[in-house]
Amino acid sequence: MTAPTTLAACSSPRRHRSVCISVLAIMGLWASTAPPSAAQSSTASPAVQAGLLLAALRQAGVGDASPARLRLVVLVDERTPKLSADELVMAFRQWGVDSDVAISVQRLTFRGVGGLLQQIDQKPVDAMYVHTDLMRALPVIQQVTRARKIISMGAAEALAGSISLTVVKPEGSAARLVVSTRAAQLEGFVVAHRSPFVDHDGSTAEAEPGDDAGGVSDDPETQAAIANKVAFLLRLPQFVRWPSDIEGHDQRPIVFGLLGVDPLGQALESAIRRRAETLRPFELKRFDTARAGIRCDILLIASSEQERLDSILDGLGTAAVLTVGDTAGFAERGVIVNLGIRDGRLRFVANRSAARRANLTISSKLLKLAAAVQ
Repeated sequence: MTAPTTLAACSSPRRHRSVCISVLAIMGLWASTAPPSAAQSSTASPAVQAGLLLAALRQAGVGDASPARLRLVVLVDERTPKLSADELVMAFRQWGVDSDVAISVQRLTFRGVGGLLQQIDQKPVDAMYVHTDLMRALPVIQQVTRARKIISMGAAEALAGSISLTVVKPEGSAARLVVSTRAAQLEGFVVAHRSPFVDHDGSTAEAEPGDDAGGVSDDPETQAAIANKVAFLLRLPQFVRWPSDIEGHDQRPIVFGLLGVDPLGQALESAIRRRAETLRPFELKRFDTARAGIRCDILLIASSEQERLDSILDGLGTAAVLTVGDTAGFAERGVIVNLGIRDGRLRFVANRSAARRANLTISSKLLKLAAAVQ
């Protein structure tokens, strides 16, 4: 099936759109390294723009923080025709309905940095679509997106390389997505250096300190698996009860610890940064030793630690630390919760004996969902 045919298929009735969004995600992720010239570009329809942008955001796990909702803003100029702005808003909402993604979309008129900051501080935002009428104001708008870690989006070839996500449409060809790794990093959008996300001149992002040599896999299924695991981890604390004698535990932030090298930690860190301020704060710390890991509430043990897993667990002893892994066999060896993907869905194994050793109580509601309980 050619790309134009695929896009045409996504204008089909609602029952097909949940399938089409996965196709669009793959099309969007495999962005080419050089966008077309302005003279040869046209504009993709609002529906196609919304589909490509939403798919990319979801593949990257944006909006997975609890409560799970993707919060978007369509930013327009005072001169922007109302119909043009409303079409974009409705397109995003429709894609959310058709793909079962909870989305809130609001249209804002840009009247200066001060007013914009005030509006988004009142209502936190994950991503901001910048209308082409605001191209001249882009530098000051980006002061806001970078300060508040908001992903910038748009649909003009001239924006490619300046904002994180840009939908471009060469004349006579299907629309595609261009991702600027430089802009994305400045806005807190995690793009690993071996990801197919590339900016408009073909350069790739450098690995962040602490990342593994391979970074996040460029396989869309792997990226989706990581996003699902992050969403699970963000909800996990509400199903676990820590000992009541831990002073101040209910008032302080929940601390996630990461031991070893794992792209899951990078994705979790990005999600925690975007977590709504009204929710209980989360923190993520990286540790080199199991003894240091005692200083966290939930310890993610990477697959790189397989050989020394037994000594890690021995080092934790009976500390009230919820250990989590995503490597086959970890639960059997004493990790409390071990994640995995089967048939495209998240599954997990719970080790109640290990939980009792750590004096932790796992909710029966969570245990009912486990693929197995040790």
